[in-house]
Amino acid sequence: MKAIKYVFMAGAAAFAAYSLYIVSETNRLLRERDSLLTFAGVESLASGESGGIIGPCQSVEIQKSISYQECLLPSGGISSVPWRVDYESVCQGSDDGYCEAGMLYVYYDCLGDYINTVSLTEPKKCQ
Repeated sequence: MKAIKYVFMAGAAAFAAYSLYIVSETNRLLRERDSLLTFAGVESLASGESGGIIGPCQSVEIQKSISYQECLLPSGGISSVPWRVDYESVCQGSDDGYCEAGMLYVYYDCLGDYINTVSLTEPKKCQ
């Protein structure tokens, strides 16, 4: 009887350890993805640091916000992960060409896989 008790306790401890590993790995991946999304936003902002783009008219996407969703983890826990990233597309350049301006909405599932992009943009003149 004691042997069954010890086997059960060892199984419960192994399950708990694996659950903690899954949660910590998921959180690490979420932090990494958030930092990459933030870096992409900083890069898009930095493209116009010197007073705008000199050259042909082009669209520049600027990250505006990240919306989160609550997802059930395989271990049974719940984690908050990004489900939509909003970008504003603005026209920059020194010529009088056209580009796409407006909002872009990029959607992801609970695993962080890309689902779809909704583009609410329209042609605009740079100058």
